Amino acid sequence: MVKEDVASGRYASVDEYIAEVVELLHEREQWRGESLQEQRDGLETA
Repeated sequence: MVKEDVASGRYASVDEYIAEVVELLHEREQWRGESLQEQRDGLETA
């Protein structure tokens, strides 16, 4: 999949692809943490 995406021109290199993946994973984890905290806050006020 990585080789196909790089070959298609979507990414300049495997390194660029991996950097994008890592950034997206960090964003997802941050979102999950924020979402979980919002749920906890909602339970505390209920």
